[in-house]
Amino acid sequence: MAFTTKQLALGGIVLVILIIIIVMAMPSPIAYVPGWQAKSVADTTAKLGGNSETPATCRQLARDGGYIAWGHRDTKWPDPAWRNTCFAYRSIVPFSGESNTIGAITGCVADGKSPSTGCI
Repeated sequence: MAFTTKQLALGGIVLVILIIIIVMAMPSPIAYVPGWQAKSVADTTAKLGGNSETPATCRQLARDGGYIAWGHRDTKWPDPAWRNTCFAYRSIVPFSGESNTIGAITGCVADGKSPSTGCI
């Protein structure tokens, strides 16, 4: 059975629509920035759970704890006692990151939110 040009064109349109639907259903990328807000919201941070190898784990711990933002200190963090640990914020002011901070990132718990907008 041979397909007509119209049938092939219609099939192509349906395929494009399906791809758009799938892409729109995918979660938004997780936005994060380098550094952390040490002074502006220090009273809203918390050292979460023991050690954490990944930022994804920190995000999940923050989500489970009802926080709005999370952070992760990696193996480059200056103080060995705090390496591979998580922190979290109950609130966060708009924050575009600190390029001079080595070993820490801050991100939002919610998909598609950014620290640069205060995770709202």
